[in-house]
Amino acid sequence: MAVIHLEFGSEKLGMKTRANVVLPEKPTQKLQTLLLFHGLGDDENSWLEQTNLISAVNDMQLAVIMPRVDKSYYTNTLSGMNYFDYVSEELLERSRKWFPLSTAREDNFVGGVSMGGFGALKTGLTYPEKFSAILAFSAMTDQLTQWGRHPEREAWYRDLFGSPSQIKDSVNDLASLLSKQDPNLVPFIWQLCGTEDPFYEMNQKFANLMSEKKVAHQTLEVPGAHEWSVWRQGIEQAMEFLKTRTTNNIN
Repeated sequence: MAVIHLEFGSEKLGMKTRANVVLPEKPTQKLQTLLLFHGLGDDENSWLEQTNLISAVNDMQLAVIMPRVDKSYYTNTLSGMNYFDYVSEELLERSRKWFPLSTAREDNFVGGVSMGGFGALKTGLTYPEKFSAILAFSAMTDQLTQWGRHPEREAWYRDLFGSPSQIKDSVNDLASLLSKQDPNLVPFIWQLCGTEDPFYEMNQKFANLMSEKKVAHQTLEVPGAHEWSVWRQGIEQAMEFLKTRTTNNIN
């Protein structure tokens, strides 16, 4: 696999940014694509540095695109930083001009860990016509609950989201976003969370909501907390899941 480090000017962000791309050294066809988002405090290098991502995708005709979004929560902030538009629109559009990527819905996936899991669910549920699967690793699925748990983040969250009332029933309210969808059109949601993770309860509630709304999904509960040891194994499990959904593997 080839690893490409990109630095480019983003129109949506109005500044330079970075992303990493992993793709086969000798593509044999238009590549499937996984947008893979990092969590809070991490960056575009984290999945490469903390997991065996490259070996996990080594036998796949798959491009993995990992953007840097800082502490944005994959959100168009009130201060005008349009991170959600960047990851959900611009990044994939520009990557398709640079690399041989398939535009077919069945060949496109979005995933992420923690804050990035929130971003992945938000992106896939906002644009279900673009993605056939969402991979949510220990996702932060309830921003209102998270706000209540962290009053010390008040100023930061207000800069991102405005107020709690502005989150409710918006694209940042994942339960509301899911409930508004036609379950037949929602991307398949692959969900993993450790049983000692502080996000475990909110992930359980989200899984129950998916069952209630008859959204196709798979939920894996594994031993562990909010930590890379869980996600290191999880990325391998997730890639095995993607292989079952495609005929684009190298034989």
